[in-house]
Amino acid sequence: MSICLMNTPSRAMNREVLSERPSFLVSKHIKIAVVAIALAITAGCIYAGKAGNALHAIPAIKTMNTNAALSVRSLHTEREHGYITLVGSTCNISSRTLKNVEAVGEFFDSNGHICAVESAMLEFPGLRPGGDSSFSIIVSDHPEITSYRVLFRNISGRAINARENGGR
Repeated sequence: MSICLMNTPSRAMNREVLSERPSFLVSKHIKIAVVAIALAITAGCIYAGKAGNALHAIPAIKTMNTNAALSVRSLHTEREHGYITLVGSTCNISSRTLKNVEAVGEFFDSNGHICAVESAMLEFPGLRPGGDSSFSIIVSDHPEITSYRVLFRNISGRAINARENGGR
């Protein structure tokens, strides 16, 4: 079976209408569309930049914890595509191997109310003494979220003491 496309009267008429339109009108419409797209992209980049800086860390521990088993080395958040990604790094400062450690991210509004809680396992399931491991927690973004904190526990739910940016 073959299909043949022919110039129907309506197609021929469309060509005539297009050929009668002045070229400066067509180019004007194209220029307006290009400017509108550029403005939309710029506005999106500015909004993403402002939203990415909106979160601040709340210390999980207000004083130096002398019984800490973990030391938080770094924390960083990104807001993108409707999600907040909390990325961090921690070090085992205890004398024993820590197994199945989970990082728990708590996300708060400006009044200190919890908006979301999510957790993720450390990259390495058995963290030896002196060993470093990273983690990444992803949570759905809510516009009211302004701050976060990170806590640690083992997979059975027992809290693991940590200190922030502390040494050995």
